[in-house]
Amino acid sequence: MFSTSRIFILLILISCVFSSCNRVVAEEEEQDDSYFFHAIKAQKDGNEKEAEELFEKGSALCATSLLSRRCFEKLAETAPAEKRDEACNALIEKYDDDRAKLCAVKIWSKNNDFDKVAEIAKNLSYKTSPNELSYLCLTSLIKTGDKIVHEKVREWFSTRKYTSEHQKFFQEYKALSKLYSTKSKDNEDGSIFDENIAIMEFRNEIYRLSYGGALLCLEKDEVKAEFFPDGLSDEMISDIGKACLYGRKNSYQTIPILQKYIKDESQSSYYLHLYTGRIFERTGKGNTAAAEEYKKAMDFSFSEKTFDDALWYYLRAILATSSQNALIEAEKYCEKWHDAEEFEEFFDTLAIRLVTGKNWKGIYRAYEKMSEYMSDESASQFAYISARLIDTKRLSLSDIRDVWTIIDSQASKVPWDVLEVSDKAYRRALYSGMRPYYSVAAARQLDDDNVLFSDVFYRHKNTRAFQRDIDAETLLLGYIKFDLADEMYNEWLNLRDGISLEVATKLAQAYQEIGSDSDNRYSKALRMISYAAARDWTTPDRKAAEQLFPRNFQPMIAESCAKYGVGEPLFLGLVRSESYFDPTISSAVGAAGLSQLMESTASDVARKLKMQSFDLNDAATNITLGTYYIAELTKRLDDSKILALFAYNGGISHVRSWLKSARLEYGEDLPNDLFLEALPFSETREYGRKVVGAAAIYSYLYYGKSISSAFADIME
Repeated sequence: MFSTSRIFILLILISCVFSSCNRVVAEEEEQDDSYFFHAIKAQKDGNEKEAEELFEKGSALCATSLLSRRCFEKLAETAPAEKRDEACNALIEKYDDDRAKLCAVKIWSKNNDFDKVAEIAKNLSYKTSPNELSYLCLTSLIKTGDKIVHEKVREWFSTRKYTSEHQKFFQEYKALSKLYSTKSKDNEDGSIFDENIAIMEFRNEIYRLSYGGALLCLEKDEVKAEFFPDGLSDEMISDIGKACLYGRKNSYQTIPILQKYIKDESQSSYYLHLYTGRIFERTGKGNTAAAEEYKKAMDFSFSEKTFDDALWYYLRAILATSSQNALIEAEKYCEKWHDAEEFEEFFDTLAIRLVTGKNWKGIYRAYEKMSEYMSDESASQFAYISARLIDTKRLSLSDIRDVWTIIDSQASKVPWDVLEVSDKAYRRALYSGMRPYYSVAAARQLDDDNVLFSDVFYRHKNTRAFQRDIDAETLLLGYIKFDLADEMYNEWLNLRDGISLEVATKLAQAYQEIGSDSDNRYSKALRMISYAAARDWTTPDRKAAEQLFPRNFQPMIAESCAKYGVGEPLFLGLVRSESYFDPTISSAVGAAGLSQLMESTASDVARKLKMQSFDLNDAATNITLGTYYIAELTKRLDDSKILALFAYNGGISHVRSWLKSARLEYGEDLPNDLFLEALPFSETREYGRKVVGAAAIYSYLYYGKSISSAFADIME
């Protein structure tokens, strides 16, 4: 865009934006990142001139490249009118990436400098650039009357995931009908404008979940296959598949539409078979037929993810007809999948099918045959259940040996000591990673009071690479050092992928310290540390553990728990699982506040407590109502804490029904941990695991209990 000499001139200009050109940064001044943070503080205090001077110095003298860049960006944002273009151009020339362009484009758009934006817009890649940047650039092309906008709109709307930016631009683009000719020189039968409108209408219907309307667009042939001479993007294929799948009750009849748009090429064939399989499943044409389509899709997969997606659908379709066959097929493919965590839901469903079918050998077979290929969570689940089946005499040595004759015919490997088998399985269950339920459960069964937090959060194998971003960490820690924690969070959202657990611990602690009982800072702090712990597989130390399991609202919780006879660790685990300590949160179904109570439940409890009115987003009130309610459920369920938790999530009538069914099915009471594995509601199963695991950790960290005894206190 500019010559080398032009770049040099622009960089000089940017250094003079807020001061006379006679004042330059002295060469002898040392590099110092603090310029940026002092500038931010000055800006907050309303000292704009001082801030400008500090940003200027920081652009040249910040030691960390990311901080130097932030100074450049701030200079561009605050530049006076006479220096604005030079500042924005200098930013783009220095960094030449989408972030720099977005920063400049925002500034130009805000000041109605659409000709400047249009220069960027003409050369932008709308297949890869941020949607916000694409929106602003295309809007500028409309404002300047440049007809290249039609070509760029086609690129953006036919290749990218549809977002709110697309929807907003769609309305603006439709208004062009009076400004542009509806005939294209290249297409006598219509116009590129009309074609774009058809594509946009179709994708907007999908975005609005109006699948019937989207299917109508396809049936009327408004969106033609020939609009895409280079083939359809994954996003377009996905939307066409959704329209065919959900747009009509008898979606089997829409398969010809799929075939019309998805040509016989490797990538297209993959989607054709995948969506045909989904249509077969949805219309009841048969899970076997669907499975065959998914198997064909695997043959046409073009990436690790598409293979895993097709395999997941395939195994799920097999599981719908036979858990035993699903087990066999999973064994066949377990060495071929790429991301074991993608199959956790399948294995959780397989586990409940095997448990409710009393296929104890199947549980043990899955553990021995596939634990090496499962995620830590799934492997721990099958290991723990296997060991418990042995302990409760549901799985015998003869059963174990039968399984071994199937999975390994070498006689030397066949186990002869059943206690040795269960002990080994429990020890494997200790390593369940970030979700501690099976770790704490195994600690109890091993009767090991010496299991530590670091043992519970140990990862058996590291399957995800983590790359630390030192510049990003320096920037975020700087916000903390200069008492700018509130300004830090938005930066963290953009930079979080490269933040280590060590640094995230410090960030979370600082953010927690500025939190209050009426805002969501506690929740944000917990999200920061949890995100880092999931990416950086470093085992959390004590400080990290306390940030992962904080005691926010502790005085209120302690008082209310003491009043109603509820264990503090249990209620802390409940609140952490329900709301992540956000008192302002509300769920899609209307549950509100820290303990996520429904209005009807809260009204009933409030009446019993003789409350005239209540606000579920008031922390103290919510805690009072929540502790009373869990205490009441516990009493109504024979003082069982774990059953009370199940009822808190799934309803007390459901729990009583499940207990009755379990007694009829198994002929005796199941231990509570195995009863959990037989619960028909997946949400309640996972809820129980989350709260029990968290409560055990809270007991260990703050209340002087071993993890083993804490688990027993809740479950037994």
